[in-house]
Amino acid sequence: MTESKGMTIALPSGKSMEEQTLALLNAAHVTVQRAHPRRCTAGIAGLPGVDRAVFFKPSQIPALVSGGDVALGITGMDAVLENGGYDNLQIVAHLPYSKVTNGGTRCVIFTRENNPANSFQDIPEGERIVSEYPKETESFLRQHQVPGLVIPCTGSAESFVVLGKYSYGVALTETGTSLRANSLKEIGEIFVSETILVVNESIYTKNKEAIDFLGQLLRGVLEARDKVYLLMNVPTRVVGEVSEMLPALKAPTIQALADPTHFAVASVVPREKLNGLKLLLARLGVTGFVELDPGSVM
Repeated sequence: MTESKGMTIALPSGKSMEEQTLALLNAAHVTVQRAHPRRCTAGIAGLPGVDRAVFFKPSQIPALVSGGDVALGITGMDAVLENGGYDNLQIVAHLPYSKVTNGGTRCVIFTRENNPANSFQDIPEGERIVSEYPKETESFLRQHQVPGLVIPCTGSAESFVVLGKYSYGVALTETGTSLRANSLKEIGEIFVSETILVVNESIYTKNKEAIDFLGQLLRGVLEARDKVYLLMNVPTRVVGEVSEMLPALKAPTIQALADPTHFAVASVVPREKLNGLKLLLARLGVTGFVELDPGSVM
């Protein structure tokens, strides 16, 4: 591997994580300088301590990081759980985003809708279960004393069940839309997965500050997605009351204005509570609302 002055990060390739990961880095003002969308290496700008990226399938990244081929990587928890047994691997940050949503994914057992089984406990003894996560499926079945026979597959578990080759399957689902579209139903959950930032432990001890900063940077962008930076003009007589009403990272920012009858107040607030909060504030005489996207909350 060509040496460079900074660390190398492994980024996920493929439709499940690549686009969302690149968008997250861009939102964090980290530039991935890729000569061509299919190129497997890229330069990194704007991230202290990291200057190179390589693209691999998410399932391959934990082994690369554990082996020291790259310093750190972004992958899915499912890749760590299914392959497991990695020495020298540490999770630095949990990053709640996935292909479609800002949350994680679930590994589930499913069957056709017309199957009378409504729970994984209803799976008959010796029944074959086609699984994209055979190791975790076998562990789950042993734990719950379900005597099924796990058949590994590298993908398309849903199609095998729809075809009728197998009555039960195991795969990741994010919203359940694909299962419902194919007349399949979920009958059990094996594990919950999310995107994670992993690091080689030996490299981490020498570069802790830069790697921790990356974790904080990415979490800050995700944290900001459901927040609004709200600015307003508050009558002097109700500044104390308004300050107590406002959620904030520590405390609202309060600044005097040229007009002594008002103060400028700013606070980071949850987007879902924004309009209700503005209504309560308006009743107190607060005016001049301005809403900004914070970009990052660290």
